[in-house]
Amino acid sequence: MARRRRKEPETAVINGATHDGRGIADVPGKKVFVAGALDGEEVQFIRRKSRRNFDEAELLEVIRPSPNRIEARCAAYGRCGGCAMQHISEDEQRTIKFRTLRDNLERIGKVEPDSWLEPIVAPAWHYRRRARLAVKDVPAKGRVLVGFRERHAPFITDMQRCEVLARPVDALITPLSELIASLSIRARVPQIEVAVAENATALVFRVLDPPSPEDEVLLQEFGTAHQLRIYLQPGGLDSVAPLLPDKD
Repeated sequence: MARRRRKEPETAVINGATHDGRGIADVPGKKVFVAGALDGEEVQFIRRKSRRNFDEAELLEVIRPSPNRIEARCAAYGRCGGCAMQHISEDEQRTIKFRTLRDNLERIGKVEPDSWLEPIVAPAWHYRRRARLAVKDVPAKGRVLVGFRERHAPFITDMQRCEVLARPVDALITPLSELIASLSIRARVPQIEVAVAENATALVFRVLDPPSPEDEVLLQEFGTAHQLRIYLQPGGLDSVAPLLPDKD
């Protein structure tokens, strides 16, 4: 059997960007999307995943940076797969989104607007109101990890907080880790769904085993302390139910 050829680092200039901020490497043949690379940069990368029409690559080094590159605010950025554009200035992010919309209208819709309105500008941080946080008890680390999956691996990112999640969930990564670690079913909670509305914040805990009465007390206390609505999901979507029934 032929031995699979080992992937080696490559160097290229980035000559475009996708809607989610991946740079498009100027290389012969199949397109290569490089996460974290900006248009106009010279970068070193290594291919990680091969698709039919393109490859996905990990950024190793920025040899010649773009003036639109900024310092990421999140300590886990680059490893975490929860967001992809923290290294890009706000103006350039809007430019990328505008180009994507314009290209989709022209290429797919075959239409061209008579005029363009100014973009609606939203806060650059704490804007994400819906999320699915992965959870895993990791004995080797001595703690329960709560967060998004890593960008280039199936593991959960070891993170303390999230700068894009809406308040108050942005600061609840570590408290949630500590809460689940205190439960008798700490190894049986695989994910938490997050929903932040104007008038309430809800967390839906997926539970593979029923929580004990002591677990329920801890969950109730956590919800009260952080003004959260706590729900449990023991099965499919139709099994979601509040931990405490409504008082109305």
